Amino acid sequence: MTPERLEVAATVHIDIHLMESFAHVGQCENLDCQRKCCVQLMQVATHAKSCAIVKAENRYKCHLCRQVLALCAIHLENCRNTKCFIPFCIRYKKCKVITNEHRRCRNMSKGSSFEIRVGFSKEEVINFRKFRKFVYSQIFSLKKMDDNSSDENSVEEWILYKNRPEWKDIESIPQDDGPYPVVSINYSERYSDVFNYFRGVVAKNEKSIRVLMLCRDALTLSPANYTVWQYRRLVLKHLNSDLKEELEYVADVISNHSKNYQVWHHRRVIIEWYGDATNELAFTEQMLQIDAKNYHAWQYRQWVLTTFKCFQNELAFVNEMLKNDVRNNSVWNHRYFILNISEEGFSSKIISEEINYIIDKLQICLNNESVWNYLRGILLHCDSEIIKSKIVNFCTELYEKDHHGDHSVHLFAFLADNAVETVENKTENSKENIKFALKLYNDLALKYDIIRISYWKFIIQELCERYSLEIEI
Repeated sequence: MTPERLEVAATVHIDIHLMESFAHVGQCENLDCQRKCCVQLMQVATHAKSCAIVKAENRYKCHLCRQVLALCAIHLENCRNTKCFIPFCIRYKKCKVITNEHRRCRNMSKGSSFEIRVGFSKEEVINFRKFRKFVYSQIFSLKKMDDNSSDENSVEEWILYKNRPEWKDIESIPQDDGPYPVVSINYSERYSDVFNYFRGVVAKNEKSIRVLMLCRDALTLSPANYTVWQYRRLVLKHLNSDLKEELEYVADVISNHSKNYQVWHHRRVIIEWYGDATNELAFTEQMLQIDAKNYHAWQYRQWVLTTFKCFQNELAFVNEMLKNDVRNNSVWNHRYFILNISEEGFSSKIISEEINYIIDKLQICLNNESVWNYLRGILLHCDSEIIKSKIVNFCTELYEKDHHGDHSVHLFAFLADNAVETVENKTENSKENIKFALKLYNDLALKYDIIRISYWKFIIQELCERYSLEIEI
């Protein structure tokens, strides 16, 4: 990769696969490695490691190091891996620690005190700060370039299809908006040119390798265009193309457009044709590390699990996700989904284990609505009065303690609903349970959940009418 190409690459999105390649190069010892770009990136990484020992002010003059830093800048700021192999990453983390410590100690009168506490001289700290400042400048320039650019001008030279000799046999078809278009979109010349020729090949029903390249150009400009994706699938099937290569292409598109319905559907169809979803759970996990609440990634993962029956270790994955973010409603929803499709289902053993799991999570975060919703879902499948009484007793203890601290709206609502359900299930007009429920609903309406006072008033009115009680609110 030439310095010129590196400079172009620095102006576009940081490709997640390029970062993976850098990480691979950092630990690869195979001189005959067949991985793409390994040899070229190995040379870059080797230079970066040797150049890293040079004083900071000289390294900024190194053209290649500047390019590597530009490529890695976003990664450096967001990486949390303490054993990362990407060039400069460990040094940057050390830099952050050093500069933060320097801020705490900068009011000290003598530099020696600082050197003793941190283990670096002031001159070294200044070099670290220069290094970090340079990385920030690269991040800022990348974001600025990304905001002011588009996929249309990310390539230095673009030849319009109408000026390509190999496409002279195709008649381009302009978009027909009718004689009196209501809102005429001002498409760029490149966009119009690409889609004019796309309409041309569709009209001619051409299915060839060059059409695949045309579809790729069209999807670069409009990645959510379902017509282009559909026609691309027709061409792939006609040519009997390598589906593994197509999956790599789709992974690149998803990494830049992770909330695009069409691209996730396209990947699903390709996997159906391919018949092997071995890498799909790892792929979705990678996407969820970027955005743990990505609806499309979760939906696709659930399709993979149900289609290929590969949910043996899924509960462990869910546990790890909840350890990172116990409030993630998407993960709680997925946990319920896994239990629902598992062979054991909602057995007494599973329900008992889940109740214990819920109790642990509520002790961590009582005001987590996701856990309370999950609890209600689990109890729908519970026929054991012993298990139900266990969670009710736990919640009652929380309620009694809650009087002296923050009041949990979800705890109050759960206990109130449970009191009403107890009366309904036993067909008993238990005044104590009804009064307790009314007290909790009143507290929610007037004290702890005033924003939904109209809702709670409606619940109170409906309850009082059902049991012929006077409304007190």
